[in-house]
Parts: sequence; C-alpha cells; structure tokens
Amino acid sequence: MGIVLLAKGGEEAVSELGYDRYVEWADGADIHVGKITDSAGVKLWSMDFPGYEDTYSIVGELKTNYSAENTIAVQYSDVLMGKDAYSLSSGAASLSDAGRDITLTLRHDLSERIYNYMKENGVKSGSALLTEAGTGRILAAVSLPGASPYTAVDELEEGALLNRNLRTTIPGSTMKVVTSILFAAQCGEALAEETVQCTGVYPLANGDITCVTQQGVHNITEALGYSCNVFFGREIIKILDADPDRTWEKLEQLGFQKKSSEVPLDRLHRTASSAGYSGDGSFSGTWSLIGQGTTQASPVDMVRIVSALVNGGVCSEPYLVEKITAVDGEVTQQHKAKTEQLMSSETARQIYETWVGAYDAYYSEKNYDDRITMAKTGTAQYSDGTESSLLMGYIAQTDTAFYIEINNREEAQISPADVINYVLAAE
Repeated sequence: MGIVLLAKGGEEAVSELGYDRYVEWADGADIHVGKITDSAGVKLWSMDFPGYEDTYSIVGELKTNYSAENTIAVQYSDVLMGKDAYSLSSGAASLSDAGRDITLTLRHDLSERIYNYMKENGVKSGSALLTEAGTGRILAAVSLPGASPYTAVDELEEGALLNRNLRTTIPGSTMKVVTSILFAAQCGEALAEETVQCTGVYPLANGDITCVTQQGVHNITEALGYSCNVFFGREIIKILDADPDRTWEKLEQLGFQKKSSEVPLDRLHRTASSAGYSGDGSFSGTWSLIGQGTTQASPVDMVRIVSALVNGGVCSEPYLVEKITAVDGEVTQQHKAKTEQLMSSETARQIYETWVGAYDAYYSEKNYDDRITMAKTGTAQYSDGTESSLLMGYIAQTDTAFYIEINNREEAQISPADVINYVLAAE
C-alpha cells in the first residue's frame, strides 16, 4: 500500500483515501479524527457516534461508500481527518493530532423538537428552516422524511438523504412577499395608492387568474393579507410588465434566476430559486409571480429575503459552519460574516411595514403565537392534484426568520403555523 502511495505522490494519495481506507492505511497509528458539534457543543457526529435522525441529512457521516454526499461530514472530510497535515517524511504519525473539530450553527435541541413534532403528527414530507436574521446562523434545517444512521440505505424512504432545505419548492402565495418587493422597487410610496377591484377572476388570453379570497376593492396591504390573486395579477401586468428587464434585474438581486443552478452554502451546494416570469402579459408569466407554475423558491433564498426586509435591505448570508478547532483548542477557522444588499432601505422599510400591517389585520390571533411579528401563508399546487402548505415569516423577539413546508397537507395533522407555534411554546 505504501509503495502505491509513494508512486502516486504522498500528500495527493492520502487526500484521495475514503474514511475506511484512511483508517486502514494508518495501520494502528494514533490518528485523530475530529467531531462535529452543534452550537452548544452537543456531538452530532464522531468516530464512535453516527449521528441523529433529525440532523443526518445535513450533517451526514464519514464512511467509504457515502450515502449522503451533500453533507458537512463528507464535504469537510479533509478537515475532520486532517489530511492536509500529512507529510511524507513522518508518514501516518504526522496525522496523530491532525483532525479538527467542526462547530455548526445548528441547535440540536431545536432541530430534534421540530423533527419529532412534525413526524409524530403525520408529516411524511416537509421541511423547516430557521435562521438568525441578523447574523445568518442556521439554527435548524429539518427535513422529512429523515434518515436514521442505523438504517440500511436501501430501507430508507425516498428522499431521506436529501435535505429539502437545500432544494427548491413551488412557493405558492409566499411568493407574494417577493412580488410586493418588486412592486415597491418600481413604484415607491405610490404603491400604497394602487387599488384593484377583485371580482374573483381576471381573464387573460391563455388562462384566467382566479381568486377565492375576499372580493372587493383592495390596496397592497389588504391584497397581501387576503392573498388576492387578482390584485397581484393585474399589478404584475400594469407595473412589472411595463419594464420586464428592470423586473428581472430586481428578481436576480433577490436570488431568482431564469434557469436554476447550484450555488454554495459553505462547502455544501443548494439549488437557487428560479422564476418563470416572461413580462409579456401571459397567464404563465403572471402566474409565476403569484407563486405557481414553473417558479421554484429556495427556502434559503426566502429567509435571506426576510433577513433583508428586517435589516434595511441588507441580508446576512445563511451559513452552517461557525468554526473549526484544532486538537489543542486553537481556532483555525472562524466564520466571517457576509452580507448582500438585496433591495434599497426604502423598499425594505415599505414592505416590512406593509407585511406587518397585513399580518396584524388579517391573520387570526387564535391561530398564531402573539410573538410572531409577521407571516405569510402559501399553498403550492402540483400537476398530480396534490397540494402543500407553506409559511414564511419573522419573530422579532428572537430575531428568527423561518420558512416551513408540509407537502402531504391532506394527511398531516398539523399546519406550518402549528410548527412555529410549537417552537415558540417550548422556548
């Protein structure tokens, strides 16, 4: 084995070894493999502990045949095993203190609480992303179905190894928050004077925009509160289609692409949001900015938008890895905050106030914990006739942005609002 390694070039060969072969190659040397912990120091993975069901799809584990590759353990395997410390002259002995520990922003207690509550109440497919809006720390990235590290891969439910928070979903009416931002960016304060008469239907050449909520004359606050499709449909064509290039410029600033691609989250990758907006007055292009059709939203992008709304238009980029620590306790890598301007401070203030006003006026206090500052519901409609329920919002008291989805809404015994209410009740 050693001859082969030398032939390939020592450091490069060691870096290519999988976990099991790495340990085998070390051949009894006192190597140190790091561990992964949550923000409070709770062990999420180590050589002697394969992890928890509620965090497995984001934390993962090290083994030669990786089953969950887009995870911290796999993508940071070189850090955990200290492969970069290998020297040809010292051989395996150079790795004795090389492995480093990774501290994540996750809270295991919060993740476990949310995961168990959703699972025990009939949620077979869903997700819950909670972040600290002012810093970008990801506090929970719960995904169902989950994967137990003690279950064989071929016995897991489909999708169990893919964390849904790193993928995209049809956003339903949570997209109306995004579209409201686009309106404000174009109209400024004049948006408050815009009104639309909703009669329940807005006919277009190739399809009708229908609305099943409160009919009547609505302004932006009422339309966001009632979730009026007709208001948004008419205003998309009137305001946004007047300058589709500018609309796309603003969409891209908010994280939406014409064709979705993979973007980084630390060393992990996530699918970016995309929109089917065309700007030509068509049903499909209009429907896309109401949150249906081909539009796909990333939960990460949606909490970025919340972060920007409550921080003067500037979002703190979400992240998972807080720090990396050597065996002697030295912090070798500390997260450095990254921010991005998603909208002007005037637009952020305007839509923040509009959203809070809509939430306060049109969302029942009996259904939402009084500590929630603002929230927007959504229903995603799929071609097979199924629907999912979504909730996007913010809690000022804890500076928490959230995006929650329940896919099997017909079978689940709870709603996304129940999930965030449960979180708050336990805090």
